[in-house]
Amino acid sequence: MRLIALAVPAVAVLLAGACGSDDPAGSPRPPAPPSASPTTPPVSPTGTAAPTTGSTAAPASGAEVALLSEPVAGGSSSPVATRLDGQEGVETLTAELGGRLAAKVADAVSGADVPAGEALYGAIVAVGCDVPAGVTVSREGAQVLVTPDKPTGRPPECYAPITTVAVVRVPEP
Repeated sequence: MRLIALAVPAVAVLLAGACGSDDPAGSPRPPAPPSASPTTPPVSPTGTAAPTTGSTAAPASGAEVALLSEPVAGGSSSPVATRLDGQEGVETLTAELGGRLAAKVADAVSGADVPAGEALYGAIVAVGCDVPAGVTVSREGAQVLVTPDKPTGRPPECYAPITTVAVVRVPEP
């Protein structure tokens, strides 16, 4: 009986040592290097974009009005933005979205301050585990394109896809 009492703690120590990872406990992982967008420049805090070489899309001045996210909200991401100049535009953008995110988009559009000579556009920029920290705005012909900035660092654990919608102000062509 005494032998079993000594063996149980020894087995528990061996099993505990088998669990874990190759990394020492608490060692930070270096963040992934930020990736540059080859076709569109990022929007600066002032809302202007710097030109790039070899770009097929013309940089557009634009200001991020809102970046709205909600888990399990549906939708499909696309860089092509929808003009949000009335209820019809908002309904077109939010047609595939769940109620809470659709309501957030409608609230952001109705509360946006749009100066003369500018228009609101919106796009579903991401559906997945990563929520972008910002967006890049460009023009390709008559289309306004809104692309998510690549997140840096380790991706989060993902239990449900997160839909992210960007609402931006863009100067009229």
